[in-house]
Amino acid sequence: MKITGNIDKVAWTLLDKGTFVLFAIAVIKIIMSSISVSDWGVFSQLISINTFIFVIIDSLALQSVIQYGQEEKTAPFVNTISMSILLSLALLISIPASIFKEEIAWVMQEDRYITILSLLPLMIFSMIPRFFSIKFLYRDLEYKKLFFTNLSYFGAITISIVAIKTSVFSDLSAIFNDNILFDIDSLFDIYLYSALFSSLIGYLFTYKSWKFSLIKSIPIKTILNFNTPIAISSILHSVPKLLDTLIIQFTLGGNIGAQVAGIYSGAKILMRGFEDLTSAIYGIIYPLSRKYIARGELDNAKVLITKAISYMFLFFIVISIVLYSGVLDTLINVILPAKYKIESNLIDILTSFKILVIAGIALPFTTIAGLINADEKPIVVAKITGVSVTLSSLLFLILGYLGFTQLIPLGLVMFYVSIALSYIFYARKYYDIQLKEYLRALHDTSSFIKNKSHL
Repeated sequence: MKITGNIDKVAWTLLDKGTFVLFAIAVIKIIMSSISVSDWGVFSQLISINTFIFVIIDSLALQSVIQYGQEEKTAPFVNTISMSILLSLALLISIPASIFKEEIAWVMQEDRYITILSLLPLMIFSMIPRFFSIKFLYRDLEYKKLFFTNLSYFGAITISIVAIKTSVFSDLSAIFNDNILFDIDSLFDIYLYSALFSSLIGYLFTYKSWKFSLIKSIPIKTILNFNTPIAISSILHSVPKLLDTLIIQFTLGGNIGAQVAGIYSGAKILMRGFEDLTSAIYGIIYPLSRKYIARGELDNAKVLITKAISYMFLFFIVISIVLYSGVLDTLINVILPAKYKIESNLIDILTSFKILVIAGIALPFTTIAGLINADEKPIVVAKITGVSVTLSSLLFLILGYLGFTQLIPLGLVMFYVSIALSYIFYARKYYDIQLKEYLRALHDTSSFIKNKSHL
């Protein structure tokens, strides 16, 4: 099984994740400079909550679109069940959040939670067509269209921010100025309309797949039995990734909690390149592994995943060395708004990101979950994730309560390192994947260089 056989998918996936990285830079340079540190801290928590909700929706409602919707005869009924679960979850989550927003704000010691929880339902429902379309694109391996769907969302946000800042200050260079221009409500409007625009683009790409039927083509129990353990592991997996800022807000409270969350989220944005590339590779590994295993070709699935991990691992090692060499310090000084440097007595973005880079090295091994899930063993992933989440959450809470805000990123490091080690041991025991197989990229690269040198 050669990577070259899927080079087009890899190329469009890299382009797609490149937009995430560029948007991360735009967030830091253009958006975070246009809103107060504490407002950004609270707004970033709104984004995290919304993303966490869609993790639940994706795993409980949409995962079956890939697993059971690849055949034309089963797809319409699977779509119907998936959409029904999706809408039910959206209502069940958003309505209580709005009703109990004042009580939640009191628990989090932050009045602005009333605002973000009031806006949450709009954010959820504006993104439903976008996420449903994206799942179709993943199922059909349409990574080119996936790229443009995501580009429409991030591009719309960035262009809107640039247009507003340029019109207000009548100077194109003002888009990088460190001026307070937005509050939570005005920034939310931009994100909302961009989500609606991206939902439209996604639908136009996938409208032929939007077929629904009540004619039962697969037992509902089969869908739920598959989705439920995946949902458990996905939800657990997302706690330290998405709810860490909420844990920070809860432990520190008030404006200090919002400021630390805002600065820490900036470090996480820089980390996004590592995470998004890993999730992109998982998005390729899982459906392909499922196809291989369904055909009884487990060895091909094992080769696929070990090659993918080895190349990611080598790439992340090289990038980490470059970042630690001083490139990162220069990059941060160029793109980081001044007010985030002033708040460094609470938590420093540069130090936080350097700590998070340790987690980046472990990230490639988390994609082993794609092989395990494709082998219909999602309960294994759930158990491993549960242990790692417990360790990570405890460390987040301990660091927060002790006031060691500079070390907060270690909570996320604990999660990725522990889960990666668990997957490595499991894959060695049950799939006979040896450690040396994760170093395939070194052999392939050296062989390529030797062959070129002899030409």
